Amino acid sequence: MRKAEFLNELEAGLVGLPKEDVEERLAFYSEMIDDRMEEGLTEEAPVAAAGPVDDIVSQILSGKADAYTVFNKIQTTANEKWAAMYA
Repeated sequence: MRKAEFLNELEAGLVGLPKEDVEERLAFYSEMIDDRMEEGLTEEAPVAAAGPVDDIVSQILSGKADAYTVFNKIQTTANEKWAAMYA
């Protein structure tokens, strides 16, 4: 899945939350994806590493999605790619 599709699905899943909260979450995930792409990952890799949109929406709605957990999940994918390149 590409970034735009991911963000569109995430936004659709967060309907009903305050606009500011939705915009904050979209900006967060957009930046995380962009950061990993700057590290050399394809667009699809950090999106896949973030996990299924339905799971992310459920975590956000239940208050269990925190930035640290998401960052580490996506960062691990970037580190694995670089390790494979230099192995």
